[in-house]
Amino acid sequence: GCIHVHNYEENEEVESFCAHSSCITTLAVHPTDPFVFSSSNDAGHLIKLWNWDNDWECKEFHGHVGTVTQVTFNPNDSNSFASASKDGTVKIWSICSDDPSKIITLKLDEHGLCVDYFTRNNQQHLIVGCNDKTAQIWKLETKERVHELESHTNLISAANLHPELPILITGSFDGTVRIWNSITYKLENVIGFHLGAVYAFGCMKGSRRIVVGCHQGIAMMDISLP
Repeated sequence: GCIHVHNYEENEEVESFCAHSSCITTLAVHPTDPFVFSSSNDAGHLIKLWNWDNDWECKEFHGHVGTVTQVTFNPNDSNSFASASKDGTVKIWSICSDDPSKIITLKLDEHGLCVDYFTRNNQQHLIVGCNDKTAQIWKLETKERVHELESHTNLISAANLHPELPILITGSFDGTVRIWNSITYKLENVIGFHLGAVYAFGCMKGSRRIVVGCHQGIAMMDISLP
């Protein structure tokens, strides 16, 4: 349940502290503010915000009743973030507000395992990977589920929008990565690395390369669109 902070330029640890009483399930670094979010398997199912400019001061967010599997920031609103949970919900929160009435809850009917924001037709959406082998698409303006991506043969453990290309990327315990058109939702490609379950993606602006974290190793691939 510890968080370790490293200086990547000098390859040294600069901070380490116990954040949770159980293993950490998700970390997210705010793109502009000095915040880190964390959550874990501990009994309270808390999301914790850590402010590194204020001696790692902690703020807690209560609301989930199952393990929080991922937290992600809203790229269009620096005060907002979304969380996916095994309690079958995705929640959208305000960083600045403790008012429970302002928490938006989307009911998935499945365990939510991963979540990311994306924009389609100038409207913001969420992609949510679930344990039923589908990725659900939610339109935030109406809070409605509008589509499902179906093709994986096991639970979806990673889902991301590429930061520059019009594609959604999903990874699964079936060991594959699938590339989808974010406008038409058409399945464009299926890639298998033979490295076991896929857990996470890393994308870099200005590059078509994607880093894929798998159970048995790390792979890299370049995206080519038809």
